[in-house]
Amino acid sequence: MDDAARGDAVAGNEAERVLRSARRDQGAARRVRAGFAILLAGVVAALLPLAAIGIYAAMEANRSHRVESEARLMDVARTVAATLDSELQLRLGIARLLASLAAFDDLADTPAEEMQHLFRRLQDSAAILGGATLNVWTGVAGPAETPVRIVSTLQPFAMMRAPVSTPAAEEVIRRAAQTRRPAVGRPFDSVATGNTGLLIAYPVLRNEAVVAVLTVSLRQADIQAVLRQQTLPNGTIAGVVHRDGQLLARVPEAHIGETARPAVMGAIGTATSGGFRGQSLDGQAVVGAFTALQLAPDYVIAVAAPEAVVEADWIRTRTLLLAGAAGAVAMTVLALLLSGGAWRSTRGLVQNQDAWLNIALDKTGLATWESDQATGRAVWSPRHFDLLGYPREPSGRVAAALWWEAVHPDDRAQVRQQWKASGDNPDGLVRLTYRIIRRDDGQVRWCESISRFVAPGRLAGVIMDVTDLRRQEEERLLLAREVDHRSKNLLAVVQAMVSMTRADSAEALRAALSQRVLSLAKTHTLLARNRWQGSTMREVAENELRANGEAIRLEGDAIALRPEAVQPLAMALHELATNAVKYGALSVAGGQVSLAWREAEGQLVLEWREASGPPVQAPASSGFGSRMIARVLAQLGGTIAFDWRAEGLHAVITMPMDRIIPGGSNPPSEAVALDGGAA
Repeated sequence: MDDAARGDAVAGNEAERVLRSARRDQGAARRVRAGFAILLAGVVAALLPLAAIGIYAAMEANRSHRVESEARLMDVARTVAATLDSELQLRLGIARLLASLAAFDDLADTPAEEMQHLFRRLQDSAAILGGATLNVWTGVAGPAETPVRIVSTLQPFAMMRAPVSTPAAEEVIRRAAQTRRPAVGRPFDSVATGNTGLLIAYPVLRNEAVVAVLTVSLRQADIQAVLRQQTLPNGTIAGVVHRDGQLLARVPEAHIGETARPAVMGAIGTATSGGFRGQSLDGQAVVGAFTALQLAPDYVIAVAAPEAVVEADWIRTRTLLLAGAAGAVAMTVLALLLSGGAWRSTRGLVQNQDAWLNIALDKTGLATWESDQATGRAVWSPRHFDLLGYPREPSGRVAAALWWEAVHPDDRAQVRQQWKASGDNPDGLVRLTYRIIRRDDGQVRWCESISRFVAPGRLAGVIMDVTDLRRQEEERLLLAREVDHRSKNLLAVVQAMVSMTRADSAEALRAALSQRVLSLAKTHTLLARNRWQGSTMREVAENELRANGEAIRLEGDAIALRPEAVQPLAMALHELATNAVKYGALSVAGGQVSLAWREAEGQLVLEWREASGPPVQAPASSGFGSRMIARVLAQLGGTIAFDWRAEGLHAVITMPMDRIIPGGSNPPSEAVALDGGAA
């Protein structure tokens, strides 16, 4: 073979060797890429179920947060409804008294002086109600007749026959006459006053026949004032809306008189209470709650908050979860591309991905775990150790039995039963709620666990502490029951005061109802502001007596009062102050009153001392005010002793502490008796 041939042979062999080496490198590269892909798929497949459960649990936590937010909105709605129901109850009570007057016995032949007497009573009632309009209507016996106004507080006394001019007024007058029951009308604009409001119509019966209808107005301005008294979070909207959609009152004061969004009214429908989602008249998405008035079910109190505010926590959590997931994927790719060893890449990837996931889940209060039923071993996140009160294990690997040891003994049977039931549904979520006893400090906490089988015999899940959520839910339910109970009790007190007032005394009507009802409303507002948790002796005294300014001096210890004790004490102080304004130290310039209280031998002792007033004498008989004080204090097991001294009244109230303080062993009676009977 010549040199050229040998050279060609050598070159060919070298080329073949290079090609074989290239093919080997290409094959190795493909195997490495395939191995990396398998590792990536394995890591994602292992952690994806856990991440999915974490996201699901975060969504559940957000749902609980929404429920809590809607409950707070419902509390405000019920407070407003209770106050407006009190206003309606007061007007119905006054109408009931007016309907008993002799002027209605024979309207056709009633002498002019009797009608003047009726007119004065209407004027007195209008003053009590802060300027409401009262009218007497006849011509209500049949559908062919047109209601006519014969007496009105809108003008000086004169017998008239003015036909009804407003369709809304005519409708409610006819409805009250036909049903022979009180009725509340739709919102309307008064032609005579220019005011917007609604009418309460009360049928006057004689010998089972309707001889007239009394109407009493509730002005839009009065309803608006009730809404303004509420303490609303920033951005919250409160309104009073008729079921036909007309907005009668609103805070903030905008869009009044407009029609609410159809979607919102559709959600409200005919229900007495509930929640809704929709768009406000301002154009923002809102979450709200509503409740109907008890005495006027066609009117609904709606309270709504911007959806962005309610969902703010979830939006932040969702952003962290998405960022964590995106970061984990990015770090996975980067680790696999840059690592020189598949094992180091995978281990770093898992550590980084765990870190991202833990950061995201920590914002939701969630801890993660994974358990192998065959080996009895588990892997916990750091937060899981903290939740159960165990010292952290760097590897996270523990015996699964450690969790079982932390479960409250009284809940183990229930948890075991739930676990057994979950075996019938290996593809579904396993959701457990139970108590634990923390291993480090012995605290009892409520936990909720959500898990699923990610492989045969292998569970992955999340756990979170729900103690605060359960406590808030219990408090919300207690608050709802308390609001309902207090509202009914307040209405009962108003009704009792109205019922015992004689109809033939305009002065008694004004004295017994006007300021007393305002006092009840102030106390109701105080309790609502404290979320029906009671108050303190000083708060009650300041709330009731602050109108008298520097003429009142208060002195006493910090004594907490249970909610049942607040109203009776406030009513007693109101009666003492009213007497002082009429006849005692507060009836003259320079008069002074001191109220001091202290605890002595298991009794709360209050001393009311008047000075620098006119000379006083003991009354010949007990008046309505002193009888009321005695009866409301009897609720608390208390008594009052009056000492009519020359320098002024000295009254001492004593009552057992265990009847008035929170947690006392002998709670007060709930019945409020003003006239000797239960209200």
